[in-house]
Amino acid sequence: MKINGKEYTPAKNIKDEDFYTKEFVSGDSSLSRADLEGLPSPFVTIFLTDEDMAEIVRNTDQNTRSDLRLSQGEKIDFSNDRHSEIWWKDMEDALTDIAGCLSYEDMTEEEEAELEKFEKTLEEPLVGTIVNSIGMLSETEDDDLDRLNDEELTQFIVSGHTGEEIIEKFLELVDDTEGNLGTKEIEGRIIARNEKYVLTFTGMLNYTLWKIQDD
Repeated sequence: MKINGKEYTPAKNIKDEDFYTKEFVSGDSSLSRADLEGLPSPFVTIFLTDEDMAEIVRNTDQNTRSDLRLSQGEKIDFSNDRHSEIWWKDMEDALTDIAGCLSYEDMTEEEEAELEKFEKTLEEPLVGTIVNSIGMLSETEDDDLDRLNDEELTQFIVSGHTGEEIIEKFLELVDDTEGNLGTKEIEGRIIARNEKYVLTFTGMLNYTLWKIQDD
């Protein structure tokens, strides 16, 4: 499909169950498509092949070590603000250099709608019931708590955890209180999934956990 005048081809393995959660590791660095999709300014990842992802994380690790002038025995310290800042910059540079990767913010509303329409043709629709939400659509009356939960979950997602761990973290932050909205087709971009739940991201830092409806 064409975005911003450039033709993009989806990765061939996009239907793989672990397409978004698969971790690519090089040195001290790890990265998944879910990490990129879950950022405050998320990147489009359906066009990134496994080879792209492996090269991105390898170049990021190498360039960060070079920029920090680390010796062979030293590690990138992600708790160090300077190390972390340089790593994220090098990662975004690698995305642009290797894949010309898009941010959703770079897309027009029409292009984003076309992308969502295209993504729906790639898999059978999932049906589920909303369990709970964190973010703008949350029904909590404590806005400060909701904001803290939102920030904590976002940080957890971008810190390199599996889909199962992300869902467990969501359930630590909010109650498993299934809503009364009935069942419907699951909406939003899938960030994590297991046999029981699907966690989606719907923009404005809103995360929604769905209980998958059994066939």
